[in-house]
Amino acid sequence: MSILHKACPKPINPTTYEAKLLGKDKVEIGDREAIDFKPHLKLTRWGGECFIKVGLPTAEKITPVVEAGKVKWRGQKVETRFYPLEPKTVTAKNKRGRDIQSAQNELGGFEFEIVLKEKPAKNEIVLDIQARGLRFSYQPPLTKEEIDRGTSRPDNVVGSYAVYHATKKNNQYMTGKAFHIYRPIAEDADGNKVWCSIHIDKYIDPTSLTITIPQQFLDEAAYPITIDPDFGYTTIGASSMGLAYGTEITARLGSAWPMPAPGGPANYIMARVFSSTTDHVDCKVFINQKDSGGAGTHDQIATKENLGCVDEEHWEEFTLSGEALTGGVDYILNIMGNEDDLPLDETYRIKFDTDGAVASYLYDPCVYGAPDDPWVLDPWVTTYDYSIYC
Repeated sequence: MSILHKACPKPINPTTYEAKLLGKDKVEIGDREAIDFKPHLKLTRWGGECFIKVGLPTAEKITPVVEAGKVKWRGQKVETRFYPLEPKTVTAKNKRGRDIQSAQNELGGFEFEIVLKEKPAKNEIVLDIQARGLRFSYQPPLTKEEIDRGTSRPDNVVGSYAVYHATKKNNQYMTGKAFHIYRPIAEDADGNKVWCSIHIDKYIDPTSLTITIPQQFLDEAAYPITIDPDFGYTTIGASSMGLAYGTEITARLGSAWPMPAPGGPANYIMARVFSSTTDHVDCKVFINQKDSGGAGTHDQIATKENLGCVDEEHWEEFTLSGEALTGGVDYILNIMGNEDDLPLDETYRIKFDTDGAVASYLYDPCVYGAPDDPWVLDPWVTTYDYSIYC
């Protein structure tokens, strides 16, 4: 049975529909407190602890219909369609033009499709947005330096937003990532397509999500036009970066986070890794206490090596020995891969998103067989949320 069948929206009252996705989190279409149906979408995570509400402002009172698993609201000039999305695999190019495949929306997703029946007066669609307990991190185009390092970012991630818990990660929160709001595409009745841009007005507690459609496309389009903002349910970073570059470079990288009170044991580290080829790669992970030896010097608390980490994208589990972590202290979870396990031009990779970490660290080249202890390194200029947690 497909995810789409399982997540088919079902009415819960006269103005609201509900669907449940892979992670058991609920999606609401409509507004359960309203008298009339509203073209709104509410996405929840962690049992409702955090949520996003996004909606099309309108005074029209129209009863929706459900067709082929889609909730459709048909206004006079604008139509909206709400329906679940399957997990998928996307492709991005590396610096040599080779395809790097990676997973998106492993917990499913939801579409908030907007249909313009005629040319609008403006090239912007402004949606209301409300959130609780979340931060919204913009994912810019990669810099030349990032591209030269072999970093890859799929086209629908460029100009998108990674959405994380505002304060929590690890344990049941995993990486702390809740959603990803992807860059939308506009498509006209003749099948012509163009990328749109999105802008969320605040990092915390946003109030508006603006979709901008290129004016030339609106001028030349055959109507109706469909715009497809996707809301992905995911714990995984949407871009990837190399841990090891075949026969050339071993990289060591990680993100810092504050250990919440009262602290506790470190029993494992999980990292979202994969290979650009079929080779298996040895990897080491570490926990270092940030600045414990003075600014830029990070004493090692724990380490573990896994041999032959597989090539498919997966969560690699590194079992630790219950090392004690102190509440209120910043730690760096970091990882490195062995370049000698890869042929030339191939990479072993970790997923990540731009922005949001307390600090992030990236160092290469380093020696896989002799990692620094303590790790002496200043924070990287750009912060990255690597897909690694404990």
